[in-house]
Amino acid sequence: MAEKSRIRLNPTTKEIEIEGTEQFIKKYFDIVHNMFLGSRTSEHVLKATETVKARKRADKAASRPSKTGSVIKLVQGSKKGITTTELEKKTGLSAKRIWAIVYKAEKSGKIKKAGRGLYIAA
Repeated sequence: MAEKSRIRLNPTTKEIEIEGTEQFIKKYFDIVHNMFLGSRTSEHVLKATETVKARKRADKAASRPSKTGSVIKLVQGSKKGITTTELEKKTGLSAKRIWAIVYKAEKSGKIKKAGRGLYIAA
């Protein structure tokens, strides 16, 4: 019957319990010991991991244009103006979302209304 191997860590008492073959213990003890009790505590490792994840999320968000920005660019890029129906088709956003974006952009002066459901650059 194969022997089971496991590693238990108790952060409160800072105890490490490793069970398994001698080869398993030799392989993982130093790794776990340095990670858990070494110069960097487990809290530092968690904070570093969270920082990396946050940076990746920010990079991902910065690389894609915002929905509002893409709608405004479409309106400003059209010479004769663009309707909300066309914006829905081009962006894939719902009518409700398009109307909300257009309303805010019009109030902020980025675009202006040229007719019913038709918007042009300001």
